[in-house]
Amino acid sequence: MSATEVMEECAETARERREEERLRNVNLDDWLPITSSRTAKWYYSAFHNVTAMVGAGVLGLPFAMSQLGWPAGAAAIASSFAITLYTLWQLVELHEPAPGGGGGKRFDRRGGWWRRRT
Repeated sequence: MSATEVMEECAETARERREEERLRNVNLDDWLPITSSRTAKWYYSAFHNVTAMVGAGVLGLPFAMSQLGWPAGAAAIASSFAITLYTLWQLVELHEPAPGGGGGKRFDRRGGWWRRRT
């Protein structure tokens, strides 16, 4: 390698390190559009969740029921309901308010059975 190539490689490494440092120091809330305003209402979230579940459910329900029959189809619907409630609970538990506001939980900070298994 020539001296010029070594200098160019060092300069490129320095640029990459500066960029990594800059990205580490960026506040996530400053550039993440979903958290920048924090003006969402509860009914926005409810509408989104309902349309997401109803859309997939309405399209897949007739075929699923025709393949499974009434007993297994009803069990599948009940288990889907339970899974939906569980994921709703997780979303509520994972909600973090604005910095300094207190409250909010994150599973990676809480411990619990999922933490002890790893």
